[in-house]
Formats: sequence, C-alpha cells, structure tokens
Amino acid sequence: MQTSIFDTPVERMSRTSDPATSKAAARAVKMRAGSHKVLLLREYAEVGEVGLIDESAARRARLDHTGYWKRCSELRSAGLIERTGVFRTAHTGMQQEVCAITNLGHEALGAVDAG
Repeated sequence: MQTSIFDTPVERMSRTSDPATSKAAARAVKMRAGSHKVLLLREYAEVGEVGLIDESAARRARLDHTGYWKRCSELRSAGLIERTGVFRTAHTGMQQEVCAITNLGHEALGAVDAG
C-alpha cells in the first residue's frame, strides 16, 4: 500500500511518555489530520510567495480552533512549506515567522487533486 506524504506515522503524533489515551487519540485523528494539512497547504498555495504565519493560514482555512500549529509544523518537516525569514504580528502581539509553500508543496497538492 502506497502512503502519501500527508500520512504521519502514529508514533510521531504522540510522545513515548504520553499516556495511552493520547496515543489512542493520535490514531483516531490521523485521517482528519491529513485533511487539515491539505486545507492549510491550500491556503499557503493561494497566497504564493507572499506567505502566511501559521495563525493566518489556520484562520483562512477555518481551523483556528484546532491544533493547527502541529499540522503546520508537520508541513514544514515534510518540506511542503518553508520559513521565509519575514516576520508578522500575530493576534497576541507576538512576532511569528512567515512560511511559504515550496515546489514540493505544489506537487503534493497536485497529487491530492489528481486523486
């Protein structure tokens, strides 16, 4: 069975020190997490090289009340978005680094759309 780059091994979705309930929750949200990654990646694609802070991507994707920061981190780890070196102010008043979609990110969305 071929896996997509949006599949995150369950072992990486929780820490070894986490209780069994956290590990069970990680397994339960794996499918949804992939969907969230796609929704977030689409927002990064829409703005192109201008980029977004994670909070803005989540708000645009209507995921701002989820664990979006984890999904954005996974997108960075997979090389689908990358830090630009530019900072913007988040709603907290803190500076956050802008990320932009990579060529690999565009390819991944193409693969998702191709089905």
